[in-house]
Amino acid sequence: MPSIEKLFEAHPNPVRALRNEPFWDLSDSDIFKMERSNWRSEQDAWYKTVALFDLSHHMSDMYISGPDAHKLLKYLSISALDPFPVYTAKQFITASAEGYLSGDGILQRLGDDQFLFIADMASRDWVDYHIRTGNWDVTYREEFRMPHVTSSTYRFQIQGPNALTLIERALGGPMPELKFFHLADLEFQGLKFRALRHGMAGQAGIEINGPWEDKQKMHDLLHELGKDLGIVDVGWWAYASSTIESGWLCVELPGYYIGEGGAAFREVGSDFVTSLGGSFDSENLEDYMFTPYEMGYGRLVDLEHDSISRDALIKMSQEPVKRRKVTFEFNADDVAKLYADLLDSGTTPPPQFFRLIDTAYSGSQYEAVKVDGNTVGVVTTISYVSPHRKVIGIGVIDVEFAEPGTEVTVLWGDSLTIPRPNVEEHSQVLLRATIAPSPYSKYAREKYRSNA
Repeated sequence: MPSIEKLFEAHPNPVRALRNEPFWDLSDSDIFKMERSNWRSEQDAWYKTVALFDLSHHMSDMYISGPDAHKLLKYLSISALDPFPVYTAKQFITASAEGYLSGDGILQRLGDDQFLFIADMASRDWVDYHIRTGNWDVTYREEFRMPHVTSSTYRFQIQGPNALTLIERALGGPMPELKFFHLADLEFQGLKFRALRHGMAGQAGIEINGPWEDKQKMHDLLHELGKDLGIVDVGWWAYASSTIESGWLCVELPGYYIGEGGAAFREVGSDFVTSLGGSFDSENLEDYMFTPYEMGYGRLVDLEHDSISRDALIKMSQEPVKRRKVTFEFNADDVAKLYADLLDSGTTPPPQFFRLIDTAYSGSQYEAVKVDGNTVGVVTTISYVSPHRKVIGIGVIDVEFAEPGTEVTVLWGDSLTIPRPNVEEHSQVLLRATIAPSPYSKYAREKYRSNA
């Protein structure tokens, strides 16, 4: 695995190193289907009918077991992970010794000493490193789903207003009462699987996890039973846009990229090195980090249990929170003008291309948010969402500008001083935006956990 520290040392500073990293564009992959039909209808499905998300190649699975498994996970978590009954799940959030978020994922407790951690690469590498280098009585097995055609299990999500009807048809009876983030072993017409009750994109639903050899049978069964319910397969573009509505802000740069607490990890190396882009232009890597308190995770932070981030989080808890996670509603006229300027040969150089669905052009992207010419926040993910007929984004902003209805501008277009190699010559443009709550979906804000 490449050493992150050696990569940083080869450039004037870490920011420049990450600006030069290639962008792993999932649209280049044969495994990830950007669209199953078209991304607008796929977005509409989770509001109007029933959406079927195939996440069989999304994230990685870490099966962690042994007498120290719970103790290890608590040490890495900002939360105490207590109580944690068998066959329940928790959002597993990690932070560095300096208190900056290093990643998050879903942690399922399958037995007293058995856990399944479903996570992105940054989170996986951090946990993997501590298992390999620490004195923990644990064993683990990884299934890194993204580059493989098959895994031992498939993973589907069923969401939308018709999801419950579909599930009950498949069960042949009422859906068992299953609280939020609780698991159950279920069976659809002889196909056994493990179900997790949760929600995405403003709708409640379940996630099902079963043997890979049943994947196609399960897919065909759900389509057969859901045809008159309007079942729609969802591709990567529409799925990724659902995170904005649900209020999930990806940890763009993991906290272990800076500070003494991550130094040993950076020397050992990692499978994951992100690329950095956006109009936010600082040469201080710390300016790109997020804290649990900025993300609204303060209610999840436990300052009593022994953890790698405890001392830093105690200090942060005694200071005012400077930024807050919010949604940005982009001004329709400004987005339309951007496209008009792209078609105007007199605009030289033109604005950077703005893809309506998933505007990403780097692995970690920070577009600067401005008020009166001053940078007051960043937007990290932007997308058009068909059910709302709006372009929306998610990011953080200084608390004094975080109230819904506040008018701001977003500087669209990659840095002109530290350009990325995969970005065309362009002009940066200001797009007006209005602050809205996060999660954007009212259902996600008020009802996801109402049956917890």
